[in-house]
Amino acid sequence: MGGLRFTTAAVLGTAALLFVGGCSHLAGVDGALADDWAPPPAAQPWQPAASACYDTGFVDTPSLDDEPVECADQHLLETVYVGAFADRATPPADGSPERRAAYADCLAAAADFLGGDWRSGRLWLGIGTPSESAWSGGARWYRCDLWEYKDRDQPEDVPRTGTLKGALRGPNPLAYACYLATIKDDKVDTMVPVDCTKPHNAEFAGVYVAPDVTYPATGKERDDLAFNGCRPVVAAYVNVPNDGRFYHRTGLITSLYSAEEWAQGNRGIRCHLWLDRTATRSMKGVGTAGLPAG
Repeated sequence: MGGLRFTTAAVLGTAALLFVGGCSHLAGVDGALADDWAPPPAAQPWQPAASACYDTGFVDTPSLDDEPVECADQHLLETVYVGAFADRATPPADGSPERRAAYADCLAAAADFLGGDWRSGRLWLGIGTPSESAWSGGARWYRCDLWEYKDRDQPEDVPRTGTLKGALRGPNPLAYACYLATIKDDKVDTMVPVDCTKPHNAEFAGVYVAPDVTYPATGKERDDLAFNGCRPVVAAYVNVPNDGRFYHRTGLITSLYSAEEWAQGNRGIRCHLWLDRTATRSMKGVGTAGLPAG
């Protein structure tokens, strides 16, 4: 642009000198300078990259100050999808149909990227959106971010190297598996992850996705929803009938997400079988012979 400004100034100066001298135009110059220049393109709002890694943690409103890093280098966060909201005057509110639809897109994109439901491993999914000022400037994107955390009882972020792509496709250290659970006052006190060949009494069986209903208000309502939903998940995992003898074979440990997560569209409930003894193998597919109704 510096060269263009110099050329324009030179032409204007020459035209003025020629006008003073009584001459009309230089050959090839029509005297109407403005119509020879196309108008500058409209400014485009910043939009994050659709696939990138970052050495900073998740924030609700990412900005252009977030510089991507190579996914092979140490990082905390990986963007797996970027979508767009419909145009509207203000950003969609938390829990609104637009935000929930965007979160559903993120769920699907994350599952495709990972090769499984992110809720079945030591992972978290967040959706980042433009700030109000960025929205007023025309930004309409939403960003789907994944990151790894330490374990169920210690959810701090874990720096990692390498992409998460395919991380839940087949056996993987990130996937939930077997646990040594301790029970205190009829509640789960701790769940320590162990290899399934080591003594354990709990095992992750899958995720139950609850209907789109209001978040259960009481502990009993939450327990009822979780146990009723997880029972067929666990029965299918261990290959036993989901009938009146189910609880003679195995118990359940369930885990709901928060009301805030529920409001944005995460209605997943993690389902585990629980034994009153220890096992040294996975219970997947053991059938009635492996889990007799005692």
